[in-house]
Amino acid sequence: MQAAISDIEERMAAGLASIRDNFVDALDRRVDRLEAIVDVPVGAPLSKIACEQIKFVAHKTLGTAATLGFGDLGKKAADLETAVQDCDAVNTDALNRAVIDFLNAADMVVAQYTNG
Repeated sequence: MQAAISDIEERMAAGLASIRDNFVDALDRRVDRLEAIVDVPVGAPLSKIACEQIKFVAHKTLGTAATLGFGDLGKKAADLETAVQDCDAVNTDALNRAVIDFLNAADMVVAQYTNG
């Protein structure tokens, strides 16, 4: 009985590791996408399309990060999603801070997971 439980635990750990691998790979692509979206001249208004894309990146990350043990990244994704909640009234300073915080948290996850 103990061997069967151990086997199940090992398969679950392997499955979770695979899910984390996929998440970190996707996170790396999301970071690249976010950096491209926000690479606009200083003072330029945020387009509705860019706002929706930022929301998408934040929401997709938020939905999985905390579940996989990346709580700080999940919090930063929530903050980013909040910063672009109303695309017609984006506070640029709050958005800039949220983007920087999200990118820093994402970079930490990628670095820790790929080096750890």
